[in-house]
Amino acid sequence: MLLTKFYNNTNFSVGVNLCTASSSSNAYTIAIAKDLPAFAANALKVFSNPTLVRKEIYSSLKGKTGIYMFFNKKNGSFYIGSAVDLSRRVNYYFQNCYFKHNPNSIIGKAILKYGMANFSLVILEFCDEEILLSRETHYITTYNPAYNILKEGSSLLGYKHKLESILKIGKASLGRVHSAEVRSRISESQKSRLKELRPLGFPVLVLDLLTNNTTNYLSIAQAAKELGLNSSSISKRINKGIKSAFKGRYIITVNQSQVTKPLDEKNP
Repeated sequence: MLLTKFYNNTNFSVGVNLCTASSSSNAYTIAIAKDLPAFAANALKVFSNPTLVRKEIYSSLKGKTGIYMFFNKKNGSFYIGSAVDLSRRVNYYFQNCYFKHNPNSIIGKAILKYGMANFSLVILEFCDEEILLSRETHYITTYNPAYNILKEGSSLLGYKHKLESILKIGKASLGRVHSAEVRSRISESQKSRLKELRPLGFPVLVLDLLTNNTTNYLSIAQAAKELGLNSSSISKRINKGIKSAFKGRYIITVNQSQVTKPLDEKNP
């Protein structure tokens, strides 16, 4: 079993497989989730209740490239994905607006139905960008995850080909003629990827002490742009838990009502 304790905001891991905890002032509680699939026995990291440890997830995955899995503790179904920046990619799953932009996402529907608390976030491996998609494809084709629509690696979020790779791809594509069906599939795939690349973030509420009006913004970036503020400064204040008015005028808080919640509906 992987025993992961969050004690005084510190992550300790022992062994292999699954277990998590939530932290309070000087104590911790441990909640053991449903067993993971056998292939995930050697997972690098397991967060049994991601909603309780978002800061730990962000700090431990920031700048890391690799393969992740969302595992449904209620029914054993799972989703496998890849990302160049795992912290950024995983953050999308906490945003209702992300699922609104991707209404056909099976994993999105499942998270909205069951709630993020009923999923475990599993980091299967870290790897180099050059083999990222091939590793994702390996997991998808070998273990056939129920929540994956595409049956091969397709996440290009933040991925940049090296010049040598670009030349090889271009050379291999010379003279290639796709059928109408293939062209249609490629077009739909590109549309989905463009949706994924939309700049999302933490939804925030901003109370203007001057006008006494409260406005809901989809992201920190949107709030900063419309109010003429610095987005990095806002992010730092939220991460540090600063409650005082920004610039002596704006009270900015994360809009918890926009964080994913369970929906009462049939299994997707």
